[in-house]
Amino acid sequence: MKNKCICCASSEIVELKSFSNLPRVSSDSKPFRSGGRIGRCNACGLVQKFIDRKFMDEITEIYGAYDMYDGDTTDQPIFINGKELTRSKILVGELAAKYTLPEYGRLLEIGAGKGAFLEEFSKYFPNWKLNSLEYDDKYINLLKRNQNFEKNYTNIDDINEVKFDLIVAIHTIEHILDPIGNIKKAKKMLKDDGKMFFQVPDVANSPFDIIIADHVSHFNRQSLKQLLTRAGLHSEVQIVIPKEITAYCGGGIDDRLIIGNDFDIVQNLNYLHRIMNLIKNYSKDYELGIYGTTIAANWLSNLDRAISFYVEDDLTKVGKTLHEKKIRATEDLPVGAHVFLPFSNSTNNAIIKKLANIIQAKNIKVIPLD
Repeated sequence: MKNKCICCASSEIVELKSFSNLPRVSSDSKPFRSGGRIGRCNACGLVQKFIDRKFMDEITEIYGAYDMYDGDTTDQPIFINGKELTRSKILVGELAAKYTLPEYGRLLEIGAGKGAFLEEFSKYFPNWKLNSLEYDDKYINLLKRNQNFEKNYTNIDDINEVKFDLIVAIHTIEHILDPIGNIKKAKKMLKDDGKMFFQVPDVANSPFDIIIADHVSHFNRQSLKQLLTRAGLHSEVQIVIPKEITAYCGGGIDDRLIIGNDFDIVQNLNYLHRIMNLIKNYSKDYELGIYGTTIAANWLSNLDRAISFYVEDDLTKVGKTLHEKKIRATEDLPVGAHVFLPFSNSTNNAIIKKLANIIQAKNIKVIPLD
């Protein structure tokens, strides 16, 4: 029996066989074994995992030991133009600028986790009642620390009496087996003038997205726009955070088509295989460091070649360890070390420019793939 596309229900999903050779990583940044299956729908273009028994067993395994961030409500830092912000701060600021939201309202966050977004939202909108949809109460004590928190729902079908002014899903719908069905259910919970807001990874600009084992869908702007349209939403799709996609939905939204945003998923696969071969075969004569400690770094730790250290701009991580290797600040790089930058050319160039003095003083070799 063929898999049907989770966006358009077509059976025209073409499997990309070389994917199964790649090690993977979970979305909470833990190394995961190879053996996955991925395909692209020839009808609508959505890149997606094959939802079979093996995949279901794997996501059960991953979510059984899931923990997105260390500590309490620690949010992910985002570095834009050398400035450090949190994802929640950026997105709440964008929401406040985009929507004219009332002074009093009720919010539902689908996939609230430890409550970082809710905490930031309450700073901008202190009179709103905050709710979450999490399929267990694992983080309920953290959520309740927010004085505006109202309730956690553990089943979307249990929300049948309350209406919301705003529903948000941040890095959530890429995990959902039936995203259109769940978005349609959420839409029914909106007030007549209610808004919806989505944030997902952008696979067109982040090749590492496809090796996240528990991500079901892998969106570019076109495929996200198409999925939201099929779910009955008017949407405006933008890039607010690099390598991520933002979608504003609701009445009054400029529902323009997205033009010229196609991409070739095979290029992503080829890029990952080239990285894998480069690192596995890299000379043992040098200390080899990886820039960053998130998805790309944890994926690279799957490989046979030993990583000597990791490099971080996030000072809260510096001095700690990842896979028993030290996380160093940029100024603490070992003399003569080689450092791999697993990013796009533009990001790599910005890092090289920022580190130019350290690179020269310590005879550091940086390794962009291209």
